[in-house]
Amino acid sequence: MLQRYFTGNPSGLTERDARIYSHYLQTEHKGFVKLAEELAADR
Repeated sequence: MLQRYFTGNPSGLTERDARIYSHYLQTEHKGFVKLAEELAADR
């Protein structure tokens, strides 16, 4: 998604959209992956 923003932005992302997504990747994604792995292990 961010790569599209920096390489011509065909999907029309705003700078704000790119910043929000970048922040998510930097801060929340690892926690989400960890939670998903824990839930999968409980199955």
